[in-house]
Amino acid sequence: MGCDIHMMIEAKVKTQKHGEVWATVNTLNPIHGHGLCHSEQFSKQPFGHYYRVEGRNYEFFADLACVRGEGEYQDRGLPDDVAPLTLAFAESWGLDAHSHSYLYADEFIPLYIKHWFSDEEKTKYVSDRLEGDHFLTMFFYIMEKHFNVATKDEDDPRNYRFVFFFDN
Repeated sequence: MGCDIHMMIEAKVKTQKHGEVWATVNTLNPIHGHGLCHSEQFSKQPFGHYYRVEGRNYEFFADLACVRGEGEYQDRGLPDDVAPLTLAFAESWGLDAHSHSYLYADEFIPLYIKHWFSDEEKTKYVSDRLEGDHFLTMFFYIMEKHFNVATKDEDDPRNYRFVFFFDN
């Protein structure tokens, strides 16, 4: 039996009417128990996803959802200030959805690198530590190239979060 993950990326934006709020900026649905990998075929499609779904990675799921107590981020649920579109999508799954959680980009990206980058990519792109300016370089690269989310040099990774849940 497989488990599907549904994931939305949110960004903190400033509005005149409501001040700072979270807005859904991309959806990675459905990721049917899979990870994302580069596909030239998809990258050439207008408005298509740059990355396609391929391969199961239950260790990544375990880190995200703390399956059987694994992973360092425990039982967060949906954020109190979840973006309206993200909330509507999550609620549309009703009781079939479970293990709702979220990670800020500075929490998510190291897990993503750990589970989805090849040893060659890790050597090429990642130094011994994901800290400071090097982490910001990886943050910009991954958000834009892997998740199709435009960023600006002054963006803070804590102003982006990955909200997700699973279904069976």
